[in-house]
Order: sequence, then C-alpha cells, then structure tokens
Amino acid sequence: MPRRRRNSSELPRFAAGGSPLEAFALFGLALAAAVLSVVYVSVSAYMADPMSSTRVFSGFRALVTCKKLQHHLGPSLISLPSDDEYVALREENRSQAGLRDPSCIASPRSATEVAEIVVVLVQDGVPFAVRSGNHESIPSEAGTDQGVLITLSNLNEVSYDAGTGLVTLGSGTRWDAVNAELDKNNVAVVGDRTPDVGVGNATSGCGLSYLSDLYALVCDNVVNYEVVLFDGRIVEANINSNPDLFWALKGGSDNAGIVTKFETKTYLSTPTP
Repeated sequence: MPRRRRNSSELPRFAAGGSPLEAFALFGLALAAAVLSVVYVSVSAYMADPMSSTRVFSGFRALVTCKKLQHHLGPSLISLPSDDEYVALREENRSQAGLRDPSCIASPRSATEVAEIVVVLVQDGVPFAVRSGNHESIPSEAGTDQGVLITLSNLNEVSYDAGTGLVTLGSGTRWDAVNAELDKNNVAVVGDRTPDVGVGNATSGCGLSYLSDLYALVCDNVVNYEVVLFDGRIVEANINSNPDLFWALKGGSDNAGIVTKFETKTYLSTPTP
C-alpha cells in the first residue's frame, strides 16, 4: 500500500511554533550544541598550546575575583590595570627583572584587610604574591602574572617602647624610615643594609645587617610576629604562642603566612659614657 504524503497542516506543531514544551526542547538542543562548540574550541586550543590556554582561563578567573574584591573593598584598595594607580604600584620595584603583570594590585591598610583579601583569593583559587619592600629581582618572589599582587606598603607603623626596648614595625615600612624614627631615641635596630628595602622582605628572609656580627641576623632579633594565616585567621607567633610558627617564620619568608607586624629588639646606637 503506497504511503500517503502529509500536507502542511499535518507537519509537527513545533515547526510552526507549537507547544511551549516543544519550544523548550528546541532551546535545550541549541544550548547543548553551543556548549559542545565552546568545549570543542577550548579543548582544541588547550591541545595546541596547553600553557597559553591555562593562562587565559586563570587570567579570566583572577579578573572576576579582582572585580569582586574592588566592589567589596573599594577602588582605593584594589587597583585594576585600567586604573592610574595600578601603573605606579606595578612599577614600584628596584629591579625591572621582578616586574610582572598582575590582574590587580591590592593595597590593604591593616591585618584585617589582608585577611579579607586572602580568604577570597583562597576560596576562588586565584594565585597571589606578597610584596613589602619592592627589592626582589626574582619574578616569582614578589610578583605574579594572571594573579593578584598584595602590596604591604600601607602597613608602615614604627612604634618604639622605651620601657621594653622593643620596636613594632609594619611589614611595609622602609628601613630608612625605621632608622630615622629610632635615631630620635638614640637606639638602633638590626635591620637591612639597604635603606629603601621593606622590613618584611629582609626580616622574613633572615636578613643581613651591618650589626649582624654583634647581634646575629635580622630575624634572630624578632620576638613576636603578627601573622595572617591562609585560612584568614590573625595570630601572634612568639616563643610562648604558636612556637612552631615562630620558628618557621625565622627565614621561612611568606610560606607559612603573611607577616603584618614584627616586634624586634633595639640596641643603644651610641655607647653610654
């Protein structure tokens, strides 16, 4: 028996804009095709150049996180590449070899703000680097591409206690500022030999001083650290509180946490008669 041909009125209803269910099914098919196309292109690009594709994805993720941080903390703390402040902060380095192109630069003013930034970065899986004194010439030490650079230059406290003979230093303080303040009290600190180096750079990485032959390395004179851990907690590390962390921070750089304050010994700069 010959098959009867359908006339136009008997065509499937969705071809002429039928039921909502059929329209939704067509939309789902189109969406699936688009997703598969994107996956195909991404996989093809990755197969052609794995490192380049990884950088693209990492850079996009970092940029989204930077926008989130700027919305939460404000443009004065988070500088994007489109901001004028970004260029000045990026190029604030003694060595051109250490320059990198971060997705944004964070300039926290307190340990609390450092903690807020770190929590978001860890949650989003965005790489970051920490810079306090801008003297690193090794690119990965205090710089990052497709990540976030945290600069501690706003943490510039210098507070001397004549009663205890101790001085509290913000991690972003420069040694020339430290020396100028302590000179008023006729005391000196075991600090780095380069005046414009940051306290954090030298102290967390051992630190060699002109006074080291008398009083050992810079880190040996630290009696207490204020540290932001990578889970966002802010803790004190000294011989009695978190002693293992106290030991690890003496030359351990920022691998165990981000030091925001150092409390260190001072010595008379001029012998008493």
